[in-house]
Amino acid sequence: MYNGQRSWDIRFYNKFFHYKNIEPKVFAEELLGESVQIPQTQDLDSQKIENGNFHTLLQNFKVPDDYKFHCFGDEIFVQVDTDRFINHTRTIFDAQWQKMPFTYLYPLYTPKIDKPKNFLLLKEIARKLCGDFAMMRVDTYCINHKVYIGELTFTPEGGTGKFTPNEWDAKLGSLWHMKN
Repeated sequence: MYNGQRSWDIRFYNKFFHYKNIEPKVFAEELLGESVQIPQTQDLDSQKIENGNFHTLLQNFKVPDDYKFHCFGDEIFVQVDTDRFINHTRTIFDAQWQKMPFTYLYPLYTPKIDKPKNFLLLKEIARKLCGDFAMMRVDTYCINHKVYIGELTFTPEGGTGKFTPNEWDAKLGSLWHMKN
């Protein structure tokens, strides 16, 4: 169990230095998504969840797409993460759902991604949660037209995510106007 606990120990996440004074806690949340029938080559029910095989256990589970709203004041970009535990891909859209010409850390999802039916609601929720912050990412999920909030963060990817082409790092960074 120690190896698993070590990977959860926030002190090992040095790119998230602002968490260092928060007392670590373990909590569980509802697993969102749906089971899908994928042929398995082994009995996954009998396996323990240890270091690397959690992803294997999720192979028969379809994780919902993750709609992450990067809010820079009035500017919003939407990051859509697909198949996070199996074949993680990522596509970035502007606030009008036009695909952006760059990738961010993960490969581009090449099939067309339809705009969620409740996209305007998701965008409004993100704007309200961001409020007066200079920058915030608001993570959302849509399951059967119901909205779930996943995470609010000021440091996406710990500030280390790579943009390709890399000029987009500066372009998006120029939108971040720190307030006094």
